Amino acid sequence: MDYGTLLREIGRGRIPPLLLLHGSEPFLLGDALDRVTRALFPDPSTAALNRELLDARDTTADAAIRAALTLPFLAPTRLVAVTRAQALSAKGHEPLADYAKAPNPSTCLLLLADEPLRADHWLPKTLPPAAVVEAR
Repeated sequence: MDYGTLLREIGRGRIPPLLLLHGSEPFLLGDALDRVTRALFPDPSTAALNRELLDARDTTADAAIRAALTLPFLAPTRLVAVTRAQALSAKGHEPLADYAKAPNPSTCLLLLADEPLRADHWLPKTLPPAAVVEAR
């Protein structure tokens, strides 16, 4: 899927449960995060309870997955966004690969890497191709 298609899908309310968005344009990454947030939480008060923003420099893939497995509170969906996802340790590839096989349907796990990731980087290799989008 390309970035434009992703934005159209978000606009239609079709947000995948797992998504890796990567690229060197911080505006595009921030815009996608804002659009997903607005699509999932039309009422901003539910976003405060069900949106968790993690920085990969300060967390692990295991912690992000645990957050993604948490059930939403007073809303149908939860959003876990991990910024600087390229900083996640490759040691987390097995738990992330297992999660990718059966993601929590009530959560969107959004991995945002603020640099283009080559095809041989562990993150795109770990996730299904449909879950990887380059923002350009």
